[in-house]
Amino acid sequence: VGAVMVLFLFVVMMLDVDFAEMKEGALQYAPIGALVGLMLAAELIVVLGGYTFAPKLAATVAKPIPDLAARSNTAALGDILDTAYLYYSQIAGLILLEAA
Repeated sequence: VGAVMVLFLFVVMMLDVDFAEMKEGALQYAPIGALVGLMLAAELIVVLGGYTFAPKLAATVAKPIPDLAARSNTAALGDILDTAYLYYSQIAGLILLEAA
């Protein structure tokens, strides 16, 4: 993945792109960008505040306790990351994506 990213960066650097020409008409797309940004912000608020829409439903769902001898450490770690630490693992993934 890193080699492909470096190759792509090298190709982009080799292109002779005139950024002044690209910036001339950029402001005409600002209202569309603001609308898309507001829609994404609204979706984020709905997703992060979703627990308030059905709090009783989330409290009734319970998982049985698995047999610890039958599970591997990797499966147990994946189960914990996908349940108790889901938001933290998603945020870590976004940070790693931005760092790439």
